[in-house]
Amino acid sequence: MRQTALFILLVVSASLAASAQTVSVGVVGGGSLVTPNMYSDDSHRYIVGPSVEVRLPRGFAVEADALYQRAGTSFTYASIPSGTNLAPFYPYPTSGVSRAVANVWQFPLTGKYYFNRTSKFQPFVGLGPELRSAGWHTDSSVVIVSGPSTTLMTSSSSSESRSNSAGAVAVAGMRFQLGRLKFSPQFRFTRWSRQQGSLRTNEAGLMLGIHF
Repeated sequence: MRQTALFILLVVSASLAASAQTVSVGVVGGGSLVTPNMYSDDSHRYIVGPSVEVRLPRGFAVEADALYQRAGTSFTYASIPSGTNLAPFYPYPTSGVSRAVANVWQFPLTGKYYFNRTSKFQPFVGLGPELRSAGWHTDSSVVIVSGPSTTLMTSSSSSESRSNSAGAVAVAGMRFQLGRLKFSPQFRFTRWSRQQGSLRTNEAGLMLGIHF
């Protein structure tokens, strides 16, 4: 999924560049205003990745990004107090820990409109589709006190999984130039079409684009 989306990003950028007035490449980075996961969160809020913008006539532009974020969550299972009998399931105390870590890639393709390209400060808004691909690695361990002799039994496991979803992104910001660099501080909001594991359906973040 990640390789396919990167290929699409390059193809779209190349095809648009053939008829564009200006093409700028750079990087977009920032942070989420909310934690990526709905549950016990063990994530990084920063988001960063390469960006390509194609400026079109009449104030329009198209921007394609490939953004990376690290997500994670961990759970600790409370031990069953000694003397609590849940036979035939767990007649003796038990506890466990589960930790899941994900590499999350987001691929927004945003159509943008600049309100005043002749000004030093150029406000803009944008809207477009976005794809998200998350590859999860989960480690779990369980400790069970077995029998009256308090023998400890430990069980551990790990698994890999991947999930994909689509959504829509809206952006609003301001673009200005210092020397050869173009800076674009902006606010982004993404609404995903469906629940994707423990990842949130709504995302909001403050970003800064730097293009050459």
